[in-house]
Amino acid sequence: DFAAFAEAAELAVGRGCVHVVEDRRLESPGTWVGWARRDESKVHFGWSLGRQDGSVDAASLQSVLQRCTRQACQSQLREVDTEPSEPEHVPGDEGPSSEESSDRATLVQRLFFGTSETTLTYAADGVEKVETKEDTFFQVFLNVQHGDLYSAWEAASGGSVDYKPESGDGVKAESATWIKRPPKLLFFQIHRVNFDSETNSEVKLDDPFTFDSRIYIDRFLKHNAQAATSSRERAAQLRKQIHEVQSRAALFASTPNGAMSEVLERAAACVDSAVSGDDKSCVSNWPEAGSVAQNLAQGAGASELLRALAKAAEWQVDSAKSKAEELKLQVQQTYAEMQSVPYDLHALWIHRGHARSGHYWVFIRAGGDRWLACNDTEVAEVTAEEVMRTATGGPDAPGGNTSAYVLVYADATLASQVAEATPTKVREDAMSWATAEQVQQVRDDNHHIEVEFLRDAGSRKQEELDQHVEAICMSFIKRKAVWNNAKLKCDQRPKIFSGATQELPDGSLLSEEGFVYSKHSESALNELLWRKSVDEARQERKWTDVDDPAVLNSLAARIQSDDGELPFNKESDIYMWRMSFGEDSVLQSGFAECRVTARVFCEALELLKRDSTKLVEALGQLAGLWAFGITADRHRYHEVMMVCSILIFHTVNMFTDLPPAVASSPPIRHKVEEASRLFGYMVLAFDWPEHWKQPVINKLAAFFPAIAELWQNRRTPGWVTQQSRQLTQLAFVKPVQQEPVPDAGEELYNRHRFLYSWVVRDCETVVRSYKAALLSVTDATV
Repeated sequence: DFAAFAEAAELAVGRGCVHVVEDRRLESPGTWVGWARRDESKVHFGWSLGRQDGSVDAASLQSVLQRCTRQACQSQLREVDTEPSEPEHVPGDEGPSSEESSDRATLVQRLFFGTSETTLTYAADGVEKVETKEDTFFQVFLNVQHGDLYSAWEAASGGSVDYKPESGDGVKAESATWIKRPPKLLFFQIHRVNFDSETNSEVKLDDPFTFDSRIYIDRFLKHNAQAATSSRERAAQLRKQIHEVQSRAALFASTPNGAMSEVLERAAACVDSAVSGDDKSCVSNWPEAGSVAQNLAQGAGASELLRALAKAAEWQVDSAKSKAEELKLQVQQTYAEMQSVPYDLHALWIHRGHARSGHYWVFIRAGGDRWLACNDTEVAEVTAEEVMRTATGGPDAPGGNTSAYVLVYADATLASQVAEATPTKVREDAMSWATAEQVQQVRDDNHHIEVEFLRDAGSRKQEELDQHVEAICMSFIKRKAVWNNAKLKCDQRPKIFSGATQELPDGSLLSEEGFVYSKHSESALNELLWRKSVDEARQERKWTDVDDPAVLNSLAARIQSDDGELPFNKESDIYMWRMSFGEDSVLQSGFAECRVTARVFCEALELLKRDSTKLVEALGQLAGLWAFGITADRHRYHEVMMVCSILIFHTVNMFTDLPPAVASSPPIRHKVEEASRLFGYMVLAFDWPEHWKQPVINKLAAFFPAIAELWQNRRTPGWVTQQSRQLTQLAFVKPVQQEPVPDAGEELYNRHRFLYSWVVRDCETVVRSYKAALLSVTDATV
């Protein structure tokens, strides 16, 4: 189809410089002939293609298009002053003459192509060899991950490469490329597309990449190789120092608990509060608090020392930052003597979109500091700031996913000769040769690309959601594997009230997972693991709260379609997960209370272990824990009653066995009555079985007579509440301090386990020690 061919030729040539002026069929059927003329420049040529059977020869078509393009470029780059002749078909036409080709090549080569020299140095058979080759280059490829033009260009100009000499095996060679003759127009192509093995697809790299409006190429020129190499080595040393200084600053600027200066300031405040005896200090209620406070007071100046260290740490950070800036300035000054060959930014090819789709437009200098944005049929003047902001890329790029793919720099002398242009003039010139069909085609293409953007955005969004979900599932699998190892300790927990067992490991003190599993269920544990997995993936992949519903819905679909890869029972867990995920849940409640009650429980037993004379005080602390501190933790509730029951039982029996002469001794009788009053209200208030309470109450009545009458009224409405209120008013029974909340882990788990085992195993020994201390207050003997 000749018309289709002519249209393709016209588009290939560009700027409307080829027009079909005549076409006619040759005498041979099925062969088309056509010719074209550019009237003003007097350029004319002809062509023919096709076969006798009417089929199109693709090779002939390509050859014709190339000749059209060459002829059109010739008309643009130089005047061809030839007299027009009758166009005729010249079979085998090979285009312009050799003289014309030479002139054209010289101009094109000067404008667009440069020459470079690459030196390869390698060792072969123990001998250092050097090979040098000269190449022609059109553009310089830059890796966006180097962050700026100079760094990327230096990286592209040399380094270690794999090289295969003409003879011998492949070797490692050091490569160095220098420019011998730079082109007048210097093209840089920024490598912004990479292959993502995770998604098995190409992705666009939106990293920011900086460059200056004027650059100096001296450091890349062959005649400066020696000085440039020395400067590069010096700059590399400085950059290494910058990295070391920044790493040192990071040690002081950031710790898991904040900047080191802030941590030291908090430590100094802790020292001050400990020395002053503040009940909210970090050592409050700690068994060794007294000795620590005393040591701190004796070593006066501890807080001052910490604050001095805080100032020192802050100085280290400021000093490192200042040193880094100084070194960066030295890097810039390294090349200060190499600024004699300037190139100015002339044009930028901008891409908006992704690796597989997008839209291009151009920023081009329109004389002086003026810039034009040429975007299909639209031409507008823009500021230099907008050009740089759009071209740099990164998260702040206008419109997102927008950055420069190609930078064009012009020799400064050539750049200064660029004629000024206005948006209107440029657009009018372009539209003077564009047909209405072409304009409509551009508009249609733009519509299609916008639709593609939307469709691609939806596809990318789903891919992104799938990646989020995969990250969540991988985190869950890892957390479940870790939990399965810890689960063994939680499963060692015996049933409460199955007897005064000497082992009562509490897995809820190991971790939040242990708490949820021990106090709730494995389904609740799975919910917690899902929550933590989502939080971890959200922090790692940085999706926003707005994306949460879509991520969670995709995750729910993934769980429901699970084929057994995920280690949990979706049949029993999915309902709870979908109903409560993302909302306040009972899973979190009680974890802090569990650790606080464990702390108070341990503190009471540690008091008793250090000093058996504190038996009543220790039981008072446990009574306070029962009355004020336990709400949802039924495990701790029964644990406290178990310990209290065995201590009260043995102590009351000891009181009963005291000889009358000893028991009536005023000092002893006072302590026994005081203890019996506490024991009595504990027995009345605690929900122990009546068959256990009755014998104990009968024995306590000898030392606390009122208990008998109180016990007889136990059927009275509100009686238990009244006894509980009386218990809380005793001097030994105090409200539980909610701070500090100890960390869950092996330390708290083992501390609790040891103390419980100790008191159950040695309770009779404890009571005997208490009895011995009690008898020591009088001369009476047993």
